[in-house]
Amino acid sequence: MQQGGRAAMPDQNEDVLDATVPDPDQAAPGLDAPTSKPYDPDQFRDQARKRITYWLLILLLGPIIALVSAATGFYFGAQSGSKKGSA
Repeated sequence: MQQGGRAAMPDQNEDVLDATVPDPDQAAPGLDAPTSKPYDPDQFRDQARKRITYWLLILLLGPIIALVSAATGFYFGAQSGSKKGSA
């Protein structure tokens, strides 16, 4: 440990990057031009439609579940109320 309770930093000169070519008679590898695909607007349209569909499903799913739950509750609530009165 050094002064002030801090740990010693490792020597940064230990790791040296060797950028030499293994065989001096062999040329360095060349760089090829990057390949590109032509612009396809259908791909982005499909992604946008998918996002809109998911958002609509998320927004509509909550109210649909609430309506089904309320209808089921009223149905079974009415059934249990009529059985108590007749027993």
